[in-house]
Amino acid sequence: MNTTQSTEMAEVLDRVKHWPSQTRLELIRRVLESLDERPRSFPLTLQDLIGMGAGDSTPPSDETSKQWIHEHRMEKYR
Repeated sequence: MNTTQSTEMAEVLDRVKHWPSQTRLELIRRVLESLDERPRSFPLTLQDLIGMGAGDSTPPSDETSKQWIHEHRMEKYR
């Protein structure tokens, strides 16, 4: 950051420091949004995140899960 940028930033901070908190937060949000120029490639909603873990097949039964755990333990403790 050069001297001109530092001076401008100090002027902006001096100008907004007396604004109400909500107004300053809105300014912060807008500045941060201006930084994010790349398209988002990840889900933004909770439903999207939950759907990622759903998979395409039916979940294993309790008996199948117990069998997998048993097989894993048998291999682990050989």
